[in-house]
Amino acid sequence: MKRWMTVMTRGGSVLIVIGLALLLVSFISSGGTSASQGSVTIHDRSWVILDSIVLTPQTDLILKTNADARVDVILLQIESTTLDNWINGYDASGDTLNLANLQAFVRAEPEAVLSNRTGVNLLYQYAPIKVVNITIVASNPTVSYVTLNYQSSILTQLSPVAEVRSLAEFAIPLGLLMATPGIAELMIKRKDPQTLVHNGRTESKSDSRRKNDNGRGEADR
Repeated sequence: MKRWMTVMTRGGSVLIVIGLALLLVSFISSGGTSASQGSVTIHDRSWVILDSIVLTPQTDLILKTNADARVDVILLQIESTTLDNWINGYDASGDTLNLANLQAFVRAEPEAVLSNRTGVNLLYQYAPIKVVNITIVASNPTVSYVTLNYQSSILTQLSPVAEVRSLAEFAIPLGLLMATPGIAELMIKRKDPQTLVHNGRTESKSDSRRKNDNGRGEADR
């Protein structure tokens, strides 16, 4: 049992170290960064495309937006031409930037919606697990014009961010689970250095001596 506990504790410690190392690597950038920024005025009940990009598992998207009123910012897992073609086929009137058209697309193609948030100041961070096309769309649900400032940055990482972080999130809890019993036993022994195991139970030598003394006393009687 003691040998098994030692193996479990050491194995758990190794997993914890590996998990922490993977987590650290996932935050290390190779230094490559590209960014686009701008400011747009969105008409009432309409929408615009802010950016269209391609991400890989080694890239991390960071998007910041700031508006003077509430806006909806949507990340779509499609090319911008796919969205344009769908809306052109849906609305033959030519008013393609009508918000109703975008809402119809979102309802018809929910699997294309990666994220949909509403607010004045928004921050997105996304790390894909495969190569994916991303189209960033902003819409104005109000009846007044809205000015939106945005900045999208693509940070190149040393390793596939999502996969590495997933491995770290698996390894660290498993390591803690494996190492905890051994660590707990070690802490008990440090509190009482004379701790020993008797009949499968943990007790101190002082407790053992008291039992032996009681046993001899009863024998003398």
